[in-house]
Parts: sequence; C-alpha cells; structure tokens
Amino acid sequence: PPPRPMAAVLRPATAYLSTAAAGSRRRAVVTGATGYLATELIFQLLQRGYLVRGTARNINAARLALAPVAAAAGAVPGELELVELPDLTTASSSLPSVLEDCDVLFHTASPFFPAAPGVDVRRALLEPAVLGTRHVLTAAAEAQGGGGCLDRVVLTSSIAAVRGGESVPGNGSFFTEEDWNVSSKADGGGFEPYLLSKTLAEREAWLVAEQEGLDLVSVNPAFLVGPPRVPRQGSTSVEFMRTWLER
Repeated sequence: PPPRPMAAVLRPATAYLSTAAAGSRRRAVVTGATGYLATELIFQLLQRGYLVRGTARNINAARLALAPVAAAAGAVPGELELVELPDLTTASSSLPSVLEDCDVLFHTASPFFPAAPGVDVRRALLEPAVLGTRHVLTAAAEAQGGGGCLDRVVLTSSIAAVRGGESVPGNGSFFTEEDWNVSSKADGGGFEPYLLSKTLAEREAWLVAEQEGLDLVSVNPAFLVGPPRVPRQGSTSVEFMRTWLER
C-alpha cells in the first residue's frame, strides 16, 4: 500500500484544528459520540467554544450517557447537540444534512472488541469500520460540494493500522507513516480482526479523501489511557484499565 499523505503523529485530535478556529463559534461534528475517546474530545471542543454535533446510534441512550458532559457544558462556552444515526454501514440521505454546516469532522465511530467464538467478524467489525468510514467521508464531500464550510476531516485511526503483531518496520528500525499493517487477518482470533478493521478503514478514508478532495488527517495512537468522562459500563477501553488495576 502507498504511504499516508500526512504523517501519523501522536498528538491530541484537537491539535488538528485550524489556528483560526480556536475560540470562535465554529461547528464540529463527532461521530460515535458516546465512545471513550469521543466523550473526552467533545468536552475539549466545548471548552474551546465549539458548537458540537454528536452522532449516536440511539439518541436516548446517548443523552443518558452524555449527561455528565452536557452538565459540564453549562460552564464552558460551547454547545452540544445530538443526532441519531442508527446505522453508518448504509448510505443515509440524512448524513449530508448533518454535515452541511460543519467546519471540522471527527470520525471516531468504529467498533472495538476482541473476536469471540461464533461472531461474524465481517459484519460485526470489518463492515461497520470500512463502510461507516466510506459513507461518512462521502457525505462530507457531498456537503462540501453543496457549498458547505467543511475544511478538515480528522480520522481517529490507530497504531493498529500501522503495524500488526508480526509487522516489521519498513526502514528496519522504527515505524513511520509509510508503514501499514499487512499481517492481521480476519480469522486471526482475539484482537486481530479489530487490527484489520482499523487498517482497512484508514485505507478507505485516504482513498475517499483523494477521490473527493478532502483535507484529511489521520491520528494513529496506541492504547488510550485516562479517566472516562462518562460512567459508561462495558467500554472495552475501560475494561482493559479495570483489569490492569485489579491484577
């Protein structure tokens, strides 16, 4: 696969906001708004004065989950709005309208869990990651082409897209933006299908961005650690940290 057009750097996602955006009343759309990363991202955007539109599969569950963030938003300059998008794996006519007045899009929605016996990893992991990315970025391009104000797309990818368990750096020393995970397989078991899903999703993102002329930045962190913004149960990230602490 070709190298990424931009370096995959370990910086906060908010570092990729344009300089002029800081403190202004711009709008950011965050997909997968109830996720572990997304809730922290939303809070930081609200602190910066952004009008944040978060998407979720179930808006009632999202309102409940994001209640602590919404309550904290009363003390910061930004505003939070939630929109229900039940299924990103199918092209939705409402997606472009969700993005039409958006200045920056953070695409964080992607499943994160280990494969279990009997789970169809293609339907549970690969298709949601790849098709969700394709439809969201295509809708962003459509909104932009319709006179929208979108000037940047930030994809929260993963180190999983750079290297797999058996990967070797292309330069022989360390991994760079030129490296891709080419070892993970759908039938690998454990987290291997997840690693593959992040790889395929990022490759799809760069393909759509090139075709549609989108300004895309990919952020490729390793494991994220920190206190959750919301008391959500069942998060894979939180369960990892709980396991480590209880050992």
